[in-house]
Amino acid sequence: MSFLPHQRLENTTKAQSFMYDKQDDINSVIVGSSLSCMINDISGIYNLAFARQSSADGINMVLHENRKNIKTVFIENNLLPARSDKTFFNDLYSTIPYQLKKNIVSFRDGKQFISMVGHYWGIASNDVYNIFRDKLELMLKDEAPDRTPAIPTTSINIEEEDIDEIQDTIGYEAKPGIDMGLFNRMIEKRYNELSVPYTAEEIDKLKESFKETKELVEELEKKGIKVVFLEMPINNKLVNTARKNRHRELVKEVFSPSKYDYIELPPNYKTYFTTDGIHLTHKEAIRYTKYFKKKVEELSSE
Repeated sequence: MSFLPHQRLENTTKAQSFMYDKQDDINSVIVGSSLSCMINDISGIYNLAFARQSSADGINMVLHENRKNIKTVFIENNLLPARSDKTFFNDLYSTIPYQLKKNIVSFRDGKQFISMVGHYWGIASNDVYNIFRDKLELMLKDEAPDRTPAIPTTSINIEEEDIDEIQDTIGYEAKPGIDMGLFNRMIEKRYNELSVPYTAEEIDKLKESFKETKELVEELEKKGIKVVFLEMPINNKLVNTARKNRHRELVKEVFSPSKYDYIELPPNYKTYFTTDGIHLTHKEAIRYTKYFKKKVEELSSE
């Protein structure tokens, strides 16, 4: 799977912060994909979910770090089974770079001077562009201008475009001016794909693919770490499609609710908005975080 430069940088920066920064107050970890990346900061919980990666990568890090203060791992189950990105893990723990970054902060991704300058220059240049654009449009139009669309308004043949690339273009926060025609076509495409029931062969392959995730969960349990599964809200039209429903069943066949706790979808899951059908908007991520925090507190009191 290909990465955009900022995604790989964000993933490695998050991973290295977990590896090198002192975090004695952390007792729980969230692992998953870009869906659970949206969960906001919660005291005592480190979000180790990675964009375009899986929960296996976060679990591998928890196992490798072997911290006694980590008591619970919350595993996003939307995209299970999880497969490890061995290149990502090996790059993080390669001996010489690991020792350099452990002892010299400026060697860490996201901490280098150039990376920091580039980050803030990107923010500043974007602000300058927006001001210039607004001024220019005010000169050309009598009324106030609309904000720049979050995605291009040029026609795109959704059948020929790769969904991943489109969601990268949209980003994680919906903005005024989004091309709703494109959005609706994308939801319709996802809906049609998810409405086709799994074949017997696909079910067999899925069950086989759960082997790695099951082994990782067992390793966590050997270390005395409690495992809790969570499901992130997605577009309400996609939640109860044939494939999503069967996928939930498969997850619970492998990880029985009689043994593992589950943070199920919020009762009002149909009211959550997404940017692309599967990633929550920034505002909705805040709302889900409050729900997630409440459920974690309920589990802690049991």
